[in-house]
Amino acid sequence: MTVDDFGVLQAVLDAEAARGNAASVDVAGAAGRGDAPVAQLAGVLDRGAVEVDFELGPLVAWSPRSPREWDLVDTVTGATVRSGSPGPLTWLRRHVAADVVEPRRRLGWLADDPRLGPGLTERRARVHVSGSAVEAFTRIDRLLAALDDVDGVLPEWFVELFAPERDREGWKAYFRERRRLDDAELERAAWTTRWTETAWRRSVSPTERTWRWLDAEVVHEHALDVVVDVIDGAPVDSLKWLLASVGAVRCGPFGSDV
Repeated sequence: MTVDDFGVLQAVLDAEAARGNAASVDVAGAAGRGDAPVAQLAGVLDRGAVEVDFELGPLVAWSPRSPREWDLVDTVTGATVRSGSPGPLTWLRRHVAADVVEPRRRLGWLADDPRLGPGLTERRARVHVSGSAVEAFTRIDRLLAALDDVDGVLPEWFVELFAPERDREGWKAYFRERRRLDDAELERAAWTTRWTETAWRRSVSPTERTWRWLDAEVVHEHALDVVVDVIDGAPVDSLKWLLASVGAVRCGPFGSDV
């Protein structure tokens, strides 16, 4: 069956079809099994080309199947664009696509997705910091106040931590580097990779933020107990960067120093 309505991922399938990489999907079979539909591409899904074409938001996620093969998943429905095997035209498609200069389209952002319901999960953790927990608490409080104020100005110490803004070539280099990371390295990178100010401000805007700060308490010199609401299935990388900026070194069980 030819794919013609695949939700938020349809734009990716259309772009792949334009590159000569067609997909098919057995919607009826998936529905009968109770599974989310899978669009199977004939050729490899070029992650680099997708990330150059699209500005991916938190409602889509990459899922590795091998060091060179990635599937793209709709984190709300579980629908998947599944990569095919690399073929003889993979290299050519990759380099032809790299020469096409188009504005990056938004894909998988909360404000663009009407399917997202009110599903929230409360998460609790003990956040361990390298410095003073009292100072970390104060800095978080000031950051959150600035975010909630329409005219709020981010603290200077926080702005200085941002990476320089990236042009198109800069984003290509950024994603090339990320593709070299394994799962464990990607998890560490979520805490350590510097955001650009534009990207972070967009991710924490009221329509895009995937988390809501509920409460925090200093429990001893180097730890805070934190409570947040998180949109079901959504990543919280912007929150991890906020915590890392105030000295967070790890998160553990709520109420415990284990």
